[in-house]
Amino acid sequence: MSSLYEEKIKVMSYDVDETGRASAVSICNYFQEAGFNHAAILTENGKLLPNPNIAYFLTRLHVCMKKYPLWGESIRVETWLSPIVDRYAIRNFEVYNSKDELIGCGENSAVFYDMGKEQIVIVPEDIKNSGSFSERARPINDPFERLPKLDQADHETAYDVKYSDHDTYRHVNNVRYVDWALNTIPVDVWKEFQPETVEISFRAESSHNNKIQSLAEKIAEDDNSLSFIHRLENTTTGRATAFLRTGWIRRS
Repeated sequence: MSSLYEEKIKVMSYDVDETGRASAVSICNYFQEAGFNHAAILTENGKLLPNPNIAYFLTRLHVCMKKYPLWGESIRVETWLSPIVDRYAIRNFEVYNSKDELIGCGENSAVFYDMGKEQIVIVPEDIKNSGSFSERARPINDPFERLPKLDQADHETAYDVKYSDHDTYRHVNNVRYVDWALNTIPVDVWKEFQPETVEISFRAESSHNNKIQSLAEKIAEDDNSLSFIHRLENTTTGRATAFLRTGWIRRS
């Protein structure tokens, strides 16, 4: 059934952190790859994006991980599109480990964009009626409400955007924003905690030679968990590029 796609992945050495497990950034890359590959199949079948001038841009991403897979482990990512919500396409993900256990899930939202007119457009009716969408339940069912704004930064890191940060749209790849935000969290936090949830709202594109300021503020803490809110600021353009909220649990 083309409305459901499965990507089989082996966790490689370059996907893992010092614990020998796939990083949160690697999980985001797995989701991106599975989503792109499914979209390519739907496009080839004439069901999705029949107009070559119409692209889709991510607006939100929400990732939840119960457990991160080990180096060398074979996992699978299942992905499917939910019916259109307002002007947003919703893509869902579930991650299963080598024991066929559900270890994580995610959702993203995207808008359709007319490359010629350079503007967001209403979802075309032929896409709505294409048969690309599934009634399978959403794993998170996130309403994608507005994320809280950062008040006072506890941690701050500056990044220069490199040409290699670009994706095929010649803007910074969306996973790079997750990487910058997470790496602003201090090492002493990383040694005791790992990301359990990552929520990101994409606000504006960035490109080569831009300068990014990554800010993070701790908003909650107990013995076994931490929460941060983040802001990525493009100091070259003066615009916020992304807002995030991350939840962390103590490493077992």
